[in-house]
Order: sequence, then C-alpha cells, then structure tokens
Amino acid sequence: MTALRSMIGGRGGRVAALLAVVALAAGLRVALLDRQGLWADEIFSLAIAPGHSLEHSAGEADPSRGDYVEASTPLPASSLRRYLEHEDPPAGFSRVIRAVRLSDTSPPLYYLLLNGWTRWAGVSDSALRLFSALWALASMPVLWLIARRVGGEAAALPVVALFAVNPLGLYYSDEGRMYSLMLFLVVGMVALTLALGTEEAKPWQVGLWTAVSAAALLTHYFSGFVWMACLVWLATRLRRV
Repeated sequence: MTALRSMIGGRGGRVAALLAVVALAAGLRVALLDRQGLWADEIFSLAIAPGHSLEHSAGEADPSRGDYVEASTPLPASSLRRYLEHEDPPAGFSRVIRAVRLSDTSPPLYYLLLNGWTRWAGVSDSALRLFSALWALASMPVLWLIARRVGGEAAALPVVALFAVNPLGLYYSDEGRMYSLMLFLVVGMVALTLALGTEEAKPWQVGLWTAVSAAALLTHYFSGFVWMACLVWLATRLRRV
C-alpha cells in the first residue's frame, strides 16, 4: 500500500493514474455503445440533428423542409429511414432550430453540435452514442480538478474512478441525448465557479464562466439549478454577484 501511494503520489504518477481510469471508462462505454437498439428519444435526436421534425401538428408540417407527413397507406420501415439521414446538401442550422421548436422542448445547442458531428461521423446508432460518450470522457479531467480543489489530492482519483464505473453514469454516458454534454458543461461551470471564489481569479475566467453557463443553459434547462447554486455560492463567498 505504501509503495502504491508513493507511485501515484508524484505528478507523473497522478497523470498516469488519471489516464488509466479514463482508458477504463472509455473501454466500458465503447463496449456498451450497441447494448440495445435506439429508443424513442434517441430516434428524435437522430432525426432533429439533420433538420427533420417528427412530432408536430398537421397544419405545421412542411415536407419540403423535411417534416414527417403521415401517409394515407402503410409504408415499409425502410422508407422512414430518410428522416434519420442528412439531405444533399445538408440542412443548415436554421432548419435544425426549426425542427427543435416543432419536435422538442429542449434548447437547441445539443442538436446543432450533433448536426456537425453526424455530418462527419455518420448517422449510425454507434455514431450517435459515441458523441455522448466523448462528452462524458471529457468531463473526467474536470471532475479530477474539482475533487482536488475541494478534497485535496487524495480525493481526485477515487472521484473519477467512481464516475468511470458508476452504472447510472455508464448508462447516461451512452444515451443518445444531451445529458453527457450537459454534464460536461455543468462540471465546467462548477470548476470555474470554484476558481472565481479565490483571490487569484482572473478576468478571463469571468468571461469563460459566462460562456460555459450560457452553453449549459442552451443544452438543458435543468442546468439552471446548478447555475443558481453557483451564483449563491459566489454571493456568499464574495459577498456580491
């Protein structure tokens, strides 16, 4: 045990330990990408990203803009695949935002980023879920920094290790929805909030905190709960907002 502590006690050891845990987390998430077929909400993600609306009132449907229109006769499932694919040329961001307005109640940032990702990586089930998995993995170094600031060096490795294998975290890391992106932005917001609460805070950190907070709120409305908590903490720490 003493030898293990000395091995990971240095900076190089800590970086190696973090990389090992990230590798473990990546392996688990990649292995679970195809654990099952897409469910309804993930299909909505894959449809909205290319600019298609699947759920809207009949009066708002516009087939020329990629909206789903119910046929008068049964259609084979293969004919519906086009609603999950990019057109040629691909739809612009304005049409993606329109599809979000018609089909979803969430903000549009996730879908706009997913639009760019699927143009490059494709629209397979694995590509959709890999986008979420990458945001979850990107959250781990930020979690490491938060844990180290709050609990010291001894807390950092256990925190990221627990995140790597937590069943709930694993499930939502591979969910083809905006939750992993929200997690990344929320932990980034918390890390920047902790930095702003110190005397060494830099002016650029205020701008970055504002940008990350705005991005989080444009990803999922539940980010607002963390945003308000950060504001309250800053107010008590700095006696001002």
